[in-house]
Amino acid sequence: MKHKGYFISIGGGKNQLPLLGAIQSKGAMSITVDINDKAPGFDLSQIKIIESSHEYRKVYSSISQIPLTEPIIGVGTRSYGKSCYTAAYLANKLKLPGTDPNVIRTFENKKTYLDILRSKGLSIPKSYEWKSKASFNKLLSEIEYPVVLKPVLGSGKKDIELFINRDKLKERIEKKYPEPNQYLLESYIEGSEVTVLGFVHNQKFQMISFTDKWSTSYAPFLEIAHSAPSLHLDFLAEIRIFIQNIVYHTGLNNTPFLAEFKITEQGDVFLLECAPEVGGEFLADYLVPAYYNYNYFESMYLLLTGNKPKPSEEVLTQSSKKVAIIFATPPNESATIENFHPFVAQENETLLFEENLKEIETKINIKQGNLCRPKVIGLQSNNNEPMDKFINQALERLGVEYK
Repeated sequence: MKHKGYFISIGGGKNQLPLLGAIQSKGAMSITVDINDKAPGFDLSQIKIIESSHEYRKVYSSISQIPLTEPIIGVGTRSYGKSCYTAAYLANKLKLPGTDPNVIRTFENKKTYLDILRSKGLSIPKSYEWKSKASFNKLLSEIEYPVVLKPVLGSGKKDIELFINRDKLKERIEKKYPEPNQYLLESYIEGSEVTVLGFVHNQKFQMISFTDKWSTSYAPFLEIAHSAPSLHLDFLAEIRIFIQNIVYHTGLNNTPFLAEFKITEQGDVFLLECAPEVGGEFLADYLVPAYYNYNYFESMYLLLTGNKPKPSEEVLTQSSKKVAIIFATPPNESATIENFHPFVAQENETLLFEENLKEIETKINIKQGNLCRPKVIGLQSNNNEPMDKFINQALERLGVEYK
């Protein structure tokens, strides 16, 4: 069924192209907003608004002045943070499907939404509060180590620090005191991590993918790989209920949703972070279609135009194939990229994509978080080896040289 009307895309960069492609495939037209007048998404758009995706009032004003021959039927973004607020603001003003912008704003600050969920009895890592440097010093002896310190507005693992004892944390605050409204200090949870993608439709959560996340054991816990099938499918139903409680307590509605959980050896489940957004890491672009045979962005378009997303019936399926998104990480705290070599797939492997994320001669440092990773591939395998062996063997062949 072809749709008539305009869909507003908040952002026109490379990451927005899958959504713009879905809009086009449905027969709708695009109004694309981006500050870059050369944004690649403009090539798929009928109307271009050259404006920052964060300037929600200016964007609304610009759209209001455009003489349109068809109605506006939806608005969405592949981005995060303030761009998500802009999409919610426009949906509210134009009476389109979406979440209340005040709810979206709650998720911009990790401390704000985690405190809300913790107060409702949901399982969140213990958080430590302080109001001044003096109270922080007093807190040092009360903390159960190890603990993680991270910015409340941060993303992509940037500036995350791990402290295993009082002395190390004391040294940190004497060097650079973390302002209480800018940082979150919480217990470090040992365990396996899973990532969930889904949609909230009419306040009901629909799970699309349930995958494992493989990270470095050291801070800032760089993401090395995401894989399916998950080794933790026994927890799927519990986590689905957990997310439905998040939806209920926050008022989320008609939005993409992303959540990350830790599962301990004792079988306890803790929410680490969540957000009303698509998320990155190439999951929706490559892993979801390759493993689940599911068009994420077509369903996102349906959701944000007032239709029910297509169900993902294969979340529980234990397929014989393995699919992973795999990243190269620096061998040391800092390194310089010397060269890239093409990845060579082995027998019974299919290379889904390969992308160099940095240029040769680029200096990278793990303090940059996930932005320091120089290369990524998507790989499918029909071999019978365990998942960790499959990922480790691929990591050895990524072909990044450092100096």
